[in-house]
Amino acid sequence: MNAWYEPARRGFATGVFGAGMGGTALSSFFTPRLVEQFGRAGAHVLMAAVLALMGVIMLGGSRDSPAWSPLGASRDSPAGSAAGSAAGASA
Repeated sequence: MNAWYEPARRGFATGVFGAGMGGTALSSFFTPRLVEQFGRAGAHVLMAAVLALMGVIMLGGSRDSPAWSPLGASRDSPAGSAAGSAAGASA
């Protein structure tokens, strides 16, 4: 969150993220009903499939913060950090 939002907005962003965790509360409501309908194994397979689908959606739709750079390298110099220079020298 720190790379996406300035300090004044980080609390709001963390709150929105926390609100998204409501799925944990909903799970206690829906899981017993899913087990009744699909059985224990079926409910687990269904939940695994839904989570895998969400993972694919996030993988396709997520991106890094515009302010982020790997290992502290600058945008102009991909090997700008000591770690990046050492990795490039050993290749």
